[in-house]
Amino acid sequence: MDGMQEQYRAGMGNRAAEENEIDLMELARVYLSKWYWILLAAVVLGAAAFGYFKFFVDPTYESKTQIYVVGQSQGGGSITYADLQLGSQLGKDYVVLVKSRSVIERVISEMGLNTTYKKFLGRLEVSVVSDSRMMSISYTDTDPQRAKQVADKIREVVCERIQEVMKVESVQVVDDANLPQEPVGPRKLRNSVLAALVGAILVMGILTVQFLLDDRIKTAEDVEKYLGLSVLGSIPLNSAVKKDKRGKAFRKTKK
Repeated sequence: MDGMQEQYRAGMGNRAAEENEIDLMELARVYLSKWYWILLAAVVLGAAAFGYFKFFVDPTYESKTQIYVVGQSQGGGSITYADLQLGSQLGKDYVVLVKSRSVIERVISEMGLNTTYKKFLGRLEVSVVSDSRMMSISYTDTDPQRAKQVADKIREVVCERIQEVMKVESVQVVDDANLPQEPVGPRKLRNSVLAALVGAILVMGILTVQFLLDDRIKTAEDVEKYLGLSVLGSIPLNSAVKKDKRGKAFRKTKK
């Protein structure tokens, strides 16, 4: 008796697994049957995104400058490995100092920029090269000339503040801010591809919801699966049989 129960449970488990597999296959067939809608949504959203970023979004340019922080050496003027380790550990402090409100608001005031502290931070990137005292400062703007001027001004103000706050010997300029020639954004191709993927996924999601909510009986397998009844027979549809206006069936004959 126990063996029969175990066999029955195993059979039910195999049946459930087969039904899940059939459902996935049916869903895949739905996608294939509606491939043109998926493709159309991807093309439309991708083209719309490309047109938007090309004609309605101004290109942005990035200017970058680098500085080198010279700290207090412990060897009487010579820089030791301990000094370099200390300088790399202070890298986070330098980044915080560059992004401080006192530095940013001074740059905004002296440059006469029509922006806020928060918006300015969105265009500013600061990074420290690992295991070194090199710090890179980048600023992004829609005007390449202004991007260079602001980056130079940031470097100038930061050099003064680091010497005042951190009490270091000096801050050396490694690279002046460059005048960017090519825009760094917006990335039209990448954004267009992402929009196309979103469009395709959106249509596939709608098709999936329709598939899950569709409880119509379509095949003999559906009758056995959902109603638990056996199909004794089926009547095939004949495309040659038509109905007239009075509802009577007639057969088309070839001349």
